[in-house]
Amino acid sequence: MEIVRAAVNNSPYYLHLGMALVAFDEGKARFEMTVKRHHTNIYGAAHGGAIASIADSACGLAVATRLVAGQSTVTLDLRVNYCASVKEGLLVAEGEVVYMGKTTAVETAKITQNGNLVAFAVATHYIKQSAPPIPNG
Repeated sequence: MEIVRAAVNNSPYYLHLGMALVAFDEGKARFEMTVKRHHTNIYGAAHGGAIASIADSACGLAVATRLVAGQSTVTLDLRVNYCASVKEGLLVAEGEVVYMGKTTAVETAKITQNGNLVAFAVATHYIKQSAPPIPNG
């Protein structure tokens, strides 16, 4: 578990945003990000793209926990409903798989600050299958 967490948290994009995977289990993932001034827009609120990034990550890692060897995933669709303005402070995103098929998965994420819902997301991921090895000869 620590190996996965370290690998994810050392991703250049996650380091850039200050976002971290803090917990995961089968079909679930929790990310945290401390919103700072560099995450804010001209109105002083967290930029929607920063919120979408943590939502996408929580959804993507939730589905990754259900993949088998040779599979990977990529986001096909991400819809975010913004419910409240986000100021500086801790942002939490909890992603959960709600459907898992052979080639697609659907997840939801609740994004909260101080226990209050600030955004809700629905994502669809494509599950890529690795190609079988080409036989010699």
